[in-house]
Amino acid sequence: MKTKFRIRLLTPNDQTEDQNSEWIRLSNDTDPLAMEENLRLFSRIELEFVHASDSQAYGQALLLRRRLRFRGDLRAVGEIATDQLMQLQGAGFSSVVLRDGTDTADVILQLESLLSSFDADASTEHVSW
Repeated sequence: MKTKFRIRLLTPNDQTEDQNSEWIRLSNDTDPLAMEENLRLFSRIELEFVHASDSQAYGQALLLRRRLRFRGDLRAVGEIATDQLMQLQGAGFSSVVLRDGTDTADVILQLESLLSSFDADASTEHVSW
């Protein structure tokens, strides 16, 4: 079965133009539980990655989606590498702002290649001993 990539890929320009909804940006040290009562006020929550190896926003995303049942746009912003996109999707992110200068078409090609290699690996039997 082929895994679909569902995250919306945005450029920094797209991010600037997409300011019409009610949204909030949480730093990676903000506790989402502290804002539980106000979640319904926002259609988008942005979680910040301070550096590419930052893992705090993954925990925030899981908490927002699974425990607090946030159903709006959960957006990853900051220092995000292309190879993190599948993990972002798994954590519940629905959109990501790519680094300035990143070619969206190139990212899509990389993801399609990655997904097809996973499909091939899953359907191919091989013994490692």
